[in-house]
Amino acid sequence: MQIKTQLAVQIMRVMRERRLTQVQAAKITGLKQPDISGIVNTRLDGISVERLFLVLNRLGRNIEIRVSTEEREDARTLVLA
Repeated sequence: MQIKTQLAVQIMRVMRERRLTQVQAAKITGLKQPDISGIVNTRLDGISVERLFLVLNRLGRNIEIRVSTEEREDARTLVLA
């Protein structure tokens, strides 16, 4: 799963936990409702990873980025909740 999709899933999770409508989430995050709809429907072409980080921050979630010093042949990118 791509990083943007994983971040969108986390945004949807927060919205579900807080029982937020798209309009309420838009007000909290400063986005327009159609942008929130795009995130919820994983239409993410015009949305950057940084913007998704900002949405999560505005929804009260911290973002941590960690780069491991361990070298691995099967290195990967993970979004953990």
